[in-house]
Amino acid sequence: MSTRITLSDKIRAAIEAEITSGQLSSGSRIDEQMLMDRFDVSRTPAREALLGLMSIGSVVSVPRQGAVVASISLAECIAILEILMPLEGLAAQLSARRMPAALCKRLVQAGADCQQAAAQGDAVAYASANRDFHETIYDGSLNDVLAQQLRSMRLRIRHH
Repeated sequence: MSTRITLSDKIRAAIEAEITSGQLSSGSRIDEQMLMDRFDVSRTPAREALLGLMSIGSVVSVPRQGAVVASISLAECIAILEILMPLEGLAAQLSARRMPAALCKRLVQAGADCQQAAAQGDAVAYASANRDFHETIYDGSLNDVLAQQLRSMRLRIRHH
């Protein structure tokens, strides 16, 4: 299996980061031309990036609007959380057994950053540190399939 990062992967990752951070909120329009211009790519990588975002439910196609950042209902959010919590537990179990030393250091730092942000009442810094903390656990599980599923679910429930 190839692990080569394509242009569409880079575009998709950038848009996912903007959705997660709140720069792109539910209902924000994302079109191919904008992606082509912004990332200086042809239509194919822009289209592939949008299709990838649609395949995980982060972006939906709306008639007469095109592709927009998806919103989810409270029931959908609860359903995702019911799945997310045990899978995160599994990732933590795997990480406890498999995590390399460099990731352990990153996890400790992310935990300290969470504590500091909470003590200062800095919600933005806390959200960033918390995201780093979870990402490190996902990476430390050394299970790419599990990590990708967790990232997809977290992206779906981003501000809910």
